[in-house]
Amino acid sequence: MKVFKSTIYVSIAILLLAVSGCKNAWDDAIKVNESTASATTMEWLSLHAEYSMLVEALKKTGMDKELENYISTIWAPTNTAMGLVSTEILNNTDSLRQYLGCLFTQGSLIYGTTLNADQRLKMYNGKYIYVTTEPKTFDEIAVSDNANGVNVVSKNGVIHTINSPVVLRRNVWEIIESLGNQNKQLAFLNSLSGEVFDPEQATQIGWTSDGKPIYDTISGMVWSNEYITNVADLRVEDSTFTFLIVEDQVFDQEYTKYKPYYKAFTGSTTKDSLANDHLVKMKVT
Repeated sequence: MKVFKSTIYVSIAILLLAVSGCKNAWDDAIKVNESTASATTMEWLSLHAEYSMLVEALKKTGMDKELENYISTIWAPTNTAMGLVSTEILNNTDSLRQYLGCLFTQGSLIYGTTLNADQRLKMYNGKYIYVTTEPKTFDEIAVSDNANGVNVVSKNGVIHTINSPVVLRRNVWEIIESLGNQNKQLAFLNSLSGEVFDPEQATQIGWTSDGKPIYDTISGMVWSNEYITNVADLRVEDSTFTFLIVEDQVFDQEYTKYKPYYKAFTGSTTKDSLANDHLVKMKVT
């Protein structure tokens, strides 16, 4: 019995040691390593004059505090790069926040170790930026190997340097909307946008006599687009799309080709004709 108890105690000791070892390894993986860094990201940037415009912009938008809230990797533009950012962005707080949000992402990404493969990274503002490791680039901008090295480790993240401004790229749908009704295909796409009622977004204000919910129709009205909903959500940036915009001549040619096969509505009214017309244009688009 004593041998059995001893075996149990040894087993428990080994198990506790293993759990303790795992816990320490996990803690080491997520905690900020203060033994190898003397300053936070904002402190380090503030100590180096070549980032003064970036520091000023972060403080102006309040993003300096947000940057310190979690471990993050920032691609820090020097004053040379910030000086090339348009005044429309620099002088508008919302636009400036959008621009600065493109510069950092969550986690510590070190070229050569935790960042060892080309990939698209989700940035703080929800946009995706493509980075490469050989050569080291960020949104096609070379990452500078200055006196501080490519990877500067701070108490709460990593700092990389870029000497050119990031371009705020629009997603496919934003481009389509900006082009307006320049041709028949774009006009059709934009005509599909409008307000629709969504009961999941609406505030319920009562019940009907037969037990059905009554909604506040104002709170339940949301933007929608038939193409976005049923074909492809061109606003989503974690996927990539190629969208072809065709000239009116091509659009008409395809419309004529498909028209005989899309006659879901067989009536002779204008409403039936317009419904069939809609189906054909959706097919072409």
